[in-house]
Amino acid sequence: MKNLLLIFFLLMLVSWKWRKEKEEIPPGTVRFEKKLFVDVTEIRNIDWREFTYWIIRYEGWDTAQSILPDTLSWRDKEGKYESYVELYYRHPAYAQYPVVGISFEKAKEYAKWRTDRVLEYMLIRDKKDVNINLNPKKYFTPKKYFEGNWQGSIPDSNYRFPVFRLPTQEEWLNFSEADSFNLYPFGFEIGKKMTRRYKMDSTSFICCRSPDTAEIKWKNTATSDNIIEYITAPTRSGFTNSNQLYNTIGNVSEMTSQKGVAMGGNYELLSTKINLKKSIEYENSERWLGFRCVAEFMNWQEYKTYLSKN
Repeated sequence: MKNLLLIFFLLMLVSWKWRKEKEEIPPGTVRFEKKLFVDVTEIRNIDWREFTYWIIRYEGWDTAQSILPDTLSWRDKEGKYESYVELYYRHPAYAQYPVVGISFEKAKEYAKWRTDRVLEYMLIRDKKDVNINLNPKKYFTPKKYFEGNWQGSIPDSNYRFPVFRLPTQEEWLNFSEADSFNLYPFGFEIGKKMTRRYKMDSTSFICCRSPDTAEIKWKNTATSDNIIEYITAPTRSGFTNSNQLYNTIGNVSEMTSQKGVAMGGNYELLSTKINLKKSIEYENSERWLGFRCVAEFMNWQEYKTYLSKN
């Protein structure tokens, strides 16, 4: 009888631990596969401003300046985007729009910073790190905690936490549904009928940014001087694909873990020019280029191994 009770207790313990990890969803993500989580949206301006604010507070303004977006990426010969040089990143109206003008290195730095902050939150939530006194000269890192150098905390080396990073090209193809028979999972059939009727052919329409038929008619009859250039849209605009992800087709193209390789369409491309299976090359930060993160749970040893390879 005692053995049966012991077995029952162990089964309950294992079941509880498995259920806890299964139910844990990193902030801002959805579960795509058993061990992989994907950001619902592209990283927004407000996310990057939060990152910048933290850097200013703990590392100073000089360091923060090095991670600011390159707002000059909006500048072009015709000057049609000139107002966005000053407004796009800084104005509150664009807080929910995707951050652009970010280099590959900066995107990786953001992912690492996000890993640190989410782990810090989880430890406080789980009462494994109860010292939350903010000291501008001291800030939490996984290394400090797991090596026993964080304000007297006793580290739990088996504690699992989400590690954020840029997706591989293969992962991006999978969660964007690039192999789907329906190439445009954002309601392309409706969009196709409308574009045939009104001779409209842009990703901004295909992604349902402008479903108003009157507006489409106006844009097809108005003079070019009266038409406002399309830029990015809020990250939750349009509809999600079946994986509950926004804007894998349009808005901005997205960086992958391979430097210089991006995936997905963007607002500057015609829908006929978009092929989700085909990568887009870039060299510098661009006004049409952003990113979203993926996350996997790791323990400290696994994370150290990951860092040594990346």
